[in-house]
Amino acid sequence: MSHPDPAMFGSSPVEEPMLGRSDRGQILLAAFISGLLPGLGHLSLHRQRRGLLLLTIFGALLVGLWPLRMEANPATLLGLTVAMVALCIFAAWDAGYGNHSAPKISHGWLVVLLPFALVGAVGHMNWSTRAAGFQSFEIPSRSMENGVMMGDRIIVDRRYYEKNPPRDGDIAILMNPQGEFVIKRIVAQGGETIEGHDGKVFLNGKLLNEPYVFHSGPMLPEQSEFGPLAVPAGKLFVMGDNRDISLDSRSATMGPLDIGSLRGKALYSIRSTKNATLSSLK
Repeated sequence: MSHPDPAMFGSSPVEEPMLGRSDRGQILLAAFISGLLPGLGHLSLHRQRRGLLLLTIFGALLVGLWPLRMEANPATLLGLTVAMVALCIFAAWDAGYGNHSAPKISHGWLVVLLPFALVGAVGHMNWSTRAAGFQSFEIPSRSMENGVMMGDRIIVDRRYYEKNPPRDGDIAILMNPQGEFVIKRIVAQGGETIEGHDGKVFLNGKLLNEPYVFHSGPMLPEQSEFGPLAVPAGKLFVMGDNRDISLDSRSATMGPLDIGSLRGKALYSIRSTKNATLSSLK
């Protein structure tokens, strides 16, 4: 007795249905969709298992970026970025070319498809890190050399001071009296006394150990000699690491800044060289 042909009952022995040549446009569209949202294009092609797997991986990366805020660590941010780029590119390629039972689309589309997926990955990294409270700033001056160079990009935790008090030594983003963002190091806080002599800084009468300080010279007298100043309550005395050129709390135009001027803590910098590097800020 012969066995019935599965095709007579509307089923197929393969996991994924065969698509006709007229469906190449659908495959191409699905590839672009999966490049933007990994796995979604697969679902439109009835590749449920692969689509759900890719969507699950995508969701796990977003959880790491948003609720868990794992990008506070530079190595983790680098790993998450590589994973997101690889996921979006693979999802786009797999939706367009990974189903061997489907009609093939021209490989020429890869010239457009892969850069599109890369842009999608970068977009996901940008919005998710911003949603988690992180922001990047480009450094426009030399006031924090040599730790932060002009042209570097720094990653800032905008929510850090919502749960943590400022501490002496923090590199922070603040709003100056002119309404501009500035990056400075917190050197003293309300209730502390600060003074400077011969380019050296004393806090509560004790010489500060500041291995990060850089001198590009020459230092103006008002920058070298100041105080003693008792920092008022609710104020922060901030200085740039490049002490010779930094406009900071030593200047009458800025002075100590309100704690409310804090806009975030600088976590690490992306060095603006041909071989970009991530460096934690201390």
